[in-house]
Amino acid sequence: MKKKLIIILIWVLIWQLLSMLSDNRILMVGPGDTLGALLQMAGKKHFWQTVGTSLCRIMSGVLAGTIGGFLLAYAAGRFRLLADFLHPAITLLKAIPVVSFVILLLVRIGSRMTPVYVTALITLPIAYLNLLSSIAQLDEGLQEMAKVYGMPFSRRLRYVELPQLWPQITASLSLAVGMGFKSGAAAEVIGQAKNTIGNEMYRSKIYLETADLFAWTAVIILLSRGMELLLRFLLSMAGGRGIRQKKTNWKKNGGAAAGDSRESLTDTSGYRLPAGEKASLTGASGAGKTTVLRSLLGENPGAVVMFQEDRLLPGLSAVENCRVVQPKKTSVSVEAIRKELLRLLPEETLNRPVRSLSGGEMRRVALVRAFLIDSPIMLLDEPFAGLDHETEEIVKAYILEKSRGKTVYVTDHDGTHFPEWKKMEVKASIKENY
Repeated sequence: MKKKLIIILIWVLIWQLLSMLSDNRILMVGPGDTLGALLQMAGKKHFWQTVGTSLCRIMSGVLAGTIGGFLLAYAAGRFRLLADFLHPAITLLKAIPVVSFVILLLVRIGSRMTPVYVTALITLPIAYLNLLSSIAQLDEGLQEMAKVYGMPFSRRLRYVELPQLWPQITASLSLAVGMGFKSGAAAEVIGQAKNTIGNEMYRSKIYLETADLFAWTAVIILLSRGMELLLRFLLSMAGGRGIRQKKTNWKKNGGAAAGDSRESLTDTSGYRLPAGEKASLTGASGAGKTTVLRSLLGENPGAVVMFQEDRLLPGLSAVENCRVVQPKKTSVSVEAIRKELLRLLPEETLNRPVRSLSGGEMRRVALVRAFLIDSPIMLLDEPFAGLDHETEEIVKAYILEKSRGKTVYVTDHDGTHFPEWKKMEVKASIKENY
């Protein structure tokens, strides 16, 4: 903070020096003259009416443009055809100069509302393009988890997507506010909208009142920065617990290591089990055990998966991670979820964000989450990863108890965890990776 104040002070001194060197109050005035003009204007009722009018119109345009851009971006992110259709229009909006918008709109709607429409048209492509790029980078692993667990749209948007998009939403709004005040003030100057900052700036230029011109410019800067900080504060209060998780793509690589050229297994006839039976999928790392589970999931839409990568929502607690995937009409209460988690986890871990838990603790949360869903088919991918021997035995007993009456597949390198279960060795063909 101290460093910033010193830097600002240096620039103010440079400004004062330039004013003294020019020695012409029409061409350049110093910070003292500008502050004096600002204080003089601030003592008049007209000043506050003018500021209020411009602030309302410009911020109306900013909010309309950014919200419209966000909604279009979200829809375009879901429908590729819509993104292709909107691309020429968004590109055109980015390229058209502000003055062209102003002239065209003045003819149609007059000077009063032109700044609102101009600001909206300038900020819409900013919001659209920034959010669209973020939607393309959403964690596909979490997206698939939400789909597999049947999370309704409202929960998926709130708990899976918004936390990942929140930083870009905040950044886009900040950028839109800055561009909005620039374009809005320009529209007011060109359109000569009455009782606006732009109109006062034009009058200052006509009457060669340079100090007033600098003062109104300072007002625009202060309003822009003030609204930017206010929006950042409101957004931070609104939430948006961030996602900090390495992105995975279970659907594309089946959990295989990067660069693995193993062929996908599409024929699962040799791995199908009668209802209620249980099997351990054995085989070396990279043999294709996760791929078999993926194929089985495709054939059994009602199956529930314990993913190899946990796929928990890092900003939520263990209890919340289990709760948000529950069906809307579930009979599983928060208290029941806590009771189930306490069988495998210490009580102090239940209400902490799962990003603060150890790898083994997160594995246990993912396991409980899977078994809390009432499904006849369970696909458990490496449920013992990251567990010590003692915890392994506890988890093993839990799986045996919760698996009663269900069809269960567990990936297990050597099949030693459940010796009484049927063993199915997975052998995928390997081809050269050129």
